[in-house]
Amino acid sequence: MKKKYRLKKWVKVTLNILCTISVFIILALLVKKGVNDFEDLAKQCDKEYGYTCTYYDIRQYSLGK
Repeated sequence: MKKKYRLKKWVKVTLNILCTISVFIILALLVKKGVNDFEDLAKQCDKEYGYTCTYYDIRQYSLGK
């Protein structure tokens, strides 16, 4: 019979750390993109209405597009 190879503990820990870091990076990029999109919508809303839009105004503006 062939011997089954198993990962050593330090390899498992390293893989877990790398996976965790990559998940946090992906989540940070998604949040950053959402914030940038919201800022762009806020600027467009301000320009169209001529005053500083509230969160509600921006939401209604984005739904009306």
